[in-house]
Amino acid sequence: MLWWFLLLGLALGLVLVPRIIGICLADEFRARVRLHFACPAGAIWASIQDVERHPLSGIQCRGVTRLPAEEGTLCWVEDLGRGLLSVSSEVVDVEARVVLHASMSGLPMVTRWEAELLDLGPEGCELFLSNRTVVRSGSWRSPLVRLVMACSGGARKVLLEYAWDLAQARGVSVVPLDPLAPRILKPRGGGGRARAQ
Repeated sequence: MLWWFLLLGLALGLVLVPRIIGICLADEFRARVRLHFACPAGAIWASIQDVERHPLSGIQCRGVTRLPAEEGTLCWVEDLGRGLLSVSSEVVDVEARVVLHASMSGLPMVTRWEAELLDLGPEGCELFLSNRTVVRSGSWRSPLVRLVMACSGGARKVLLEYAWDLAQARGVSVVPLDPLAPRILKPRGGGGRARAQ
């Protein structure tokens, strides 16, 4: 009889403890990375614009639907299976800077992405990526998402994986220039990020 109470206590602990920890965590996550690509800025800009091949949600993305947008801006929806990520651009300076806003259906989460390119001529280009994600309360998943973001370094990790994906598409090397970034970027699972079909 005692082992039933132990099992019940363990099950409740596994369910409740992560949620309690997640509720206590901050709701905002920020990251910024600086990277060097061995190719012209225009090539990386073209890859950033190709949202079907390079979705913000990476391997979680099951498909991308472009939406009508004003000239010079981007607007699309990424299907994540359990929800939709709606993305729209706020500022676009051609081949220089794009600011994207993304929101998740079914989860009170908003993200602001910024990509800024610096052309270095024959030496390639530098890409500055930043990400600010806010996970508000209001869904049973919010505390769990906060916990995963905090434990995995999610805001930074997604930027580095996105940069790896851009480099792989162009067949060029990418070197993180931040002291805290890994020296070599490696794809998740050995084969790079999955592409949206």
